[in-house]
Amino acid sequence: MGVVNVSSEYFDEKVNVGDGYVLNYAKAVSAGSAVTVVITTPATTKVKMKAIVDSTQGGIWAISESASVSAGSALTVYNKQRGSSKTSGIVAVGTPTITSLGNTIESHYMGSTGTGLRTASVSELYVLATATSYMVYFTSNATSTYCSITLAMTTEV
Repeated sequence: MGVVNVSSEYFDEKVNVGDGYVLNYAKAVSAGSAVTVVITTPATTKVKMKAIVDSTQGGIWAISESASVSAGSALTVYNKQRGSSKTSGIVAVGTPTITSLGNTIESHYMGSTGTGLRTASVSELYVLATATSYMVYFTSNATSTYCSITLAMTTEV
């Protein structure tokens, strides 16, 4: 795993050739509850990911590597080049049963003062290890919280 900075032109080009993907998961939660997305990368494809978390209230959000989970709702990873038949090979689930968080790579607090939508995002692009699970989660500190997690990803063989 490594961290790199890339330009928006990189993403644009990956989308144009059918190697840009997106996953979005939104859920209403109460205080102490979490919105969780887990992706498992393919064994032979390099995946780069940027995570964006939006919430109507404050809380803690984090990214972890090698999380141990089971079950959950299958989520669809969409190709952003809608005319492309390419698939990412990424397996994704929402709200799984968590056995272990794995290794926390990054965590942040989103403030709860004021009203309106709060947005947080990873400032760097992660180059993910192959055949590894990654969990992005947000734990709310308030009742009636609406949260969405968006993962923007690119792939290369």
